[in-house]
Amino acid sequence: MVLTEEEQTRILARIKERAPHLETCPVCGNHTWQVQDNYVLIPVPQEAGGTTPGGSGLPCIPILCSNCGNTLLLNLIILGLRHLVENKAEAKMEAEKKNP
Repeated sequence: MVLTEEEQTRILARIKERAPHLETCPVCGNHTWQVQDNYVLIPVPQEAGGTTPGGSGLPCIPILCSNCGNTLLLNLIILGLRHLVENKAEAKMEAEKKNP
């Protein structure tokens, strides 16, 4: 479920649009960020305080400072990029059907 360069560019453009003050890393002052080539899913338990797997999750894209490695996780749904998550999930399901 690797993101293409085009998808990474779209994500970075959306972040710059929604969070223009994020240009400077708060840890080292660097101005160069890179988008991870995959999103991460932060699990959310079905029950409050529970650890049961299978609950919903928060799809987030890691943004890394190219100097110090400071890492931010930004929610793709809130960024308006839900379709990236859905497209990757559909592609994974199709691949699993072909190679069970």
